[in-house]
Amino acid sequence: DPLFLHKLTMPFAAVVDREAVERVGDEDFARHPVGTGAFVFAEWVYGQRLRLARNPDYFRPDLPYLDGIELTIGVSPQLAWLKYQRGEIDLAGIPSAEFQRVLADARYRSLILSRTTLRTQYLGLNCALAPFDRVPVRQAMNLAIDKQRLIELIDGEGVIANGILPPDMPGAEPIPGFPHDPALARQRLREAGLEHGFATTLWATRDEGSMRLAQSMQQDLRQIGITLALKPVDFPALIEAVRHPGVVPVFLLGWEADFPDPSNFLTVLLHSRSRDTNNNTFYANPQVDRLLDAAEPLLYLPRRFALFHEAEVLMMRDAPWVPLFHPAGSAVRHPRVRGYELHPLRPSRVERVWLAW
Repeated sequence: DPLFLHKLTMPFAAVVDREAVERVGDEDFARHPVGTGAFVFAEWVYGQRLRLARNPDYFRPDLPYLDGIELTIGVSPQLAWLKYQRGEIDLAGIPSAEFQRVLADARYRSLILSRTTLRTQYLGLNCALAPFDRVPVRQAMNLAIDKQRLIELIDGEGVIANGILPPDMPGAEPIPGFPHDPALARQRLREAGLEHGFATTLWATRDEGSMRLAQSMQQDLRQIGITLALKPVDFPALIEAVRHPGVVPVFLLGWEADFPDPSNFLTVLLHSRSRDTNNNTFYANPQVDRLLDAAEPLLYLPRRFALFHEAEVLMMRDAPWVPLFHPAGSAVRHPRVRGYELHPLRPSRVERVWLAW
């Protein structure tokens, strides 16, 4: 299995001490964890803080550099930012409302850490429901949406998605994607016999951020004659509804990789055999399936990645998704914090973090 080592990095494959689990029981193990990392559990004050201490038995005797770490939990991003400004904490996320101001502030410029995540936010188009069973209609949806405005709505914390794979995904190659071209979008609708447009419904979670994005796309689609009703729902209700072919015509979701391989997007989400699990657009293309099936067992990465890229190009032509953007993760560090790097997938490793006094 070419993905075996990747799968071993997932949280459920972490090594734990069997004796420790049996001693405290499954339920209490979360409060008395024993692992193999650079730090050991020291204290947990529920809703306030989590304290870790240096692991003297770590397999690298020179690591970690720090004697311990304290995580402040249960506070809002705004309060964490205030604590950072007061010098009470060394590392904090940047609240979305503050991001552009902080970015422009010369005091923070060299202290900001930012990295695109292995996540794609997208509109899913149900290929099993008319009129989205027609490629020109799905292409029109892609052409109609102003993605740059969506980036502005998330305060610049992301990059436009031209394809399905995030740009930092190993094997990802640039894809031209669809430009924002309402005139061409209207032409695609005419080709589909829908010159007068149509009405449909977008399902999205009811949080403020998702609703802002949905309303922006609603305005874009109105310009080409598509009337988009919004259906705000709770996340569990959305996940349940998209599993059924005849229920949700358009939905707003995101996917973050479990491990850094194109298959975790392309095969998991868009292979026809995934229609009973995560292929919630019910997209099927035998040519795409053959490319994905050929790529899956390959150990030689250049050939593996080339086949995945070929499949992604075909997927974008067929347009079961409207890829919107890849969110970025951001943080700001205290000037004395050195060696901290954001990770695009997992929580950042901190064994090489040190403090300059």
